Amino acid sequence: MKIGTNLQRIRKAKDPKITQQDLAKATGLSRSYLSDIEHNKYNPSLDTTIALSNALGVTLNELDNIINTITNSDLDAKQLELLELYLTALIRD
Repeated sequence: MKIGTNLQRIRKAKDPKITQQDLAKATGLSRSYLSDIEHNKYNPSLDTTIALSNALGVTLNELDNIINTITNSDLDAKQLELLELYLTALIRD
């Protein structure tokens, strides 16, 4: 699933539902840029992805499925586990 599609799904699933305007205020991004991301017109930078995951209260992996993308690399299982812990710590701090 593309990050934009996943972003929209997560945003709308929040209770209470978070609007694009709410998310824009929380991240400092414009509502129109968020709309473009959700419609997969743009891929957000890592900094933007971290800001979005923090604002939504989800991990990078939940938002971007980044760990599954990295799994196709040369990292072994222990390295992947450590990487996931590191990425999770980054967005929680």
